[in-house]
Amino acid sequence: MHSRYNHFDLDTFNRHSSFLSGILFSAVPHRGSPVASAYSHSLLRPSEDLQLLRMESEVNRDLHTDFMSAAAKKIPSYVTVLECEQTPFLFRSKMLEMVPLESGFLGLGALYHVHENHHNTCKPRDKNSIFYRITVNFINDILCKCR
Repeated sequence: MHSRYNHFDLDTFNRHSSFLSGILFSAVPHRGSPVASAYSHSLLRPSEDLQLLRMESEVNRDLHTDFMSAAAKKIPSYVTVLECEQTPFLFRSKMLEMVPLESGFLGLGALYHVHENHHNTCKPRDKNSIFYRITVNFINDILCKCR
């Protein structure tokens, strides 16, 4: 599959990594999503993004490996936030775990499980949301380290 994601641009990463103090991942399927694997085959023309998110995607696996080899030592802070609740899918006819722990945790830094579904983990409902508070704390921690 030809993909705009077919390689990790190490030169660009190296140029910009010195400006990064941390990365916060919110429900990111680093190793693919079982939902994408299960449902991309049933669509007539799944998008390139959906194909990339399949668990068996070599492109995604290569991107993850390249990122880990380049970023693990260069970026000082990582936080991962994962949902604990299943997410309504297919017009609410099914409830599914979009990003399971084994795919969503990078293996670096802090891991937070929030009692939200995937949508509310990626986009908090309001300022009282646990994900919103984790994000604010992460930003404050990074700002303290930069001073």
